[in-house]
Amino acid sequence: MKKIALILVLASLFTTALALDNIAKPLQKVEPLQPATSIKVPAKQVEAMKTLESKKWTVPGLNLKMVKIPAGAFTMGSPTAEDSRKVDEVQHEVTISKPFYMGAYEVTQKQYYDLMKADFDYEGWWTFRGSIADGMALHYRSVLVTIGQKGYDLLLDNPMECLGFVAAVKFCQAVNAREAKANRLPAGYEYRLPTEAEWEYACRAGTKGMFNTNEDAKVLAEHKLGKQSAQRTIRSFAGIRISKVGLNRKPNAWGLYDMHGNVAEWCLDSYAPYQHKATDPLVINKSQDKLVRGGSALGKYPCMRSAARYAIPFDIDFYAFTGMRLVLAPKVNFTMPEKPVEKAPTKAKKN
Repeated sequence: MKKIALILVLASLFTTALALDNIAKPLQKVEPLQPATSIKVPAKQVEAMKTLESKKWTVPGLNLKMVKIPAGAFTMGSPTAEDSRKVDEVQHEVTISKPFYMGAYEVTQKQYYDLMKADFDYEGWWTFRGSIADGMALHYRSVLVTIGQKGYDLLLDNPMECLGFVAAVKFCQAVNAREAKANRLPAGYEYRLPTEAEWEYACRAGTKGMFNTNEDAKVLAEHKLGKQSAQRTIRSFAGIRISKVGLNRKPNAWGLYDMHGNVAEWCLDSYAPYQHKATDPLVINKSQDKLVRGGSALGKYPCMRSAARYAIPFDIDFYAFTGMRLVLAPKVNFTMPEKPVEKAPTKAKKN
């Protein structure tokens, strides 16, 4: 009887697997993008973006939605009394002298794959974890699949992660190349990673507290009391699990989603102490460490704060909590970091 029962269970599982294999199909496909010049955009929309008069812009073909961030000044860093504050968050005045556009969402897997990895065998890759060695995200499929099964949803609306600094810069360069050919770049502007100052300025959107919402006091009080409701409060504006960008979360005052949580986001800057006062600051030094902002779903609320800054070696490309967000902003000069050349060991001289 036990053998018969086991056979029936296995047969049921096999039948279910076949049924799922036939029913579940990808919601979206990964396909090479059309040439940028073949995508027609009304001339008025392009002109409004190129003169920075439009409040919104969507990168043609990529469906990368961007919102205009006005020029202005703000206090960067955190006050000494802020909960979980780090010593390198010294407050100082910063001026952002020119407006720019910033991605309303983090760059998604679909946007990255369509442009950079459209020739990957997505259907043939059979595990639910991505092929990190091939530059794919770790959180890759919606379910665990077995060899031979195909058709399960890819997590294409999740943020691109397991993304190193170099890969992020190459993505920006590829977007620039497309849009330059189509003559859709404002004079003196380019698609790139944000500077650390641009990131915090855009994140805060005029706020001065721990987060870009009015929930600071509630989050702190609930955490100190050990209430589960603290997680619900944070979840209303921050991604505390890596998920579809912006999923059921509130944007900040400038229309930017997931500036807190989901994945941490690369900035252009090398890690360094703050200057006392600066206009359009960008620090590029010989450090191997680049800065990420926004915290991640794998961390707790202290790392998601508006002022929280973390250094990660530029060549780390296997962190499943690191992604990116683009800006269309004034061109800047920066050099790509390089690994130090390892010297061959010297042989001892014979007497």
